[in-house]
Amino acid sequence: MQTPPSPAGQPPAPSPFAALIELGRARNEFFKTEGVAVVLRDSNKPHALLNMTGVGGLRPSAQTVMAALSQWALPRGTSVELNRDAYIQPEPLERAQTAQILAGIVDPVTGRQALTVDEIRAAERLDDTTPTNVAQGVLRG
Repeated sequence: MQTPPSPAGQPPAPSPFAALIELGRARNEFFKTEGVAVVLRDSNKPHALLNMTGVGGLRPSAQTVMAALSQWALPRGTSVELNRDAYIQPEPLERAQTAQILAGIVDPVTGRQALTVDEIRAAERLDDTTPTNVAQGVLRG
């Protein structure tokens, strides 16, 4: 139900969401005080997906969080990997152009490339092998 506007000359009515905003602020302050690094929330999507968010600007240790999640939620011997590069990584064309430029730079003293093909392949996590299931691609785990 929508609240009618305030009469002329009167201050506007407080936002109905003010209490929720204050609750969220207080919760985040409590989390910071207690040392909480991340919050896992249900994503409202199928397959039990979770949203992971930081608390109040804290930068979580992704390896620590993923290791804890792996030990808690997965069968023994399996793990979760967070591809943190995916958030900041340039598009494939830009990465290819950068690799091409770096491979073309040669040290005049040693004659070595700034970046070799093997180093490019390692940086892109590419492998020479053909997987048994081609739908999986050629990325190394």
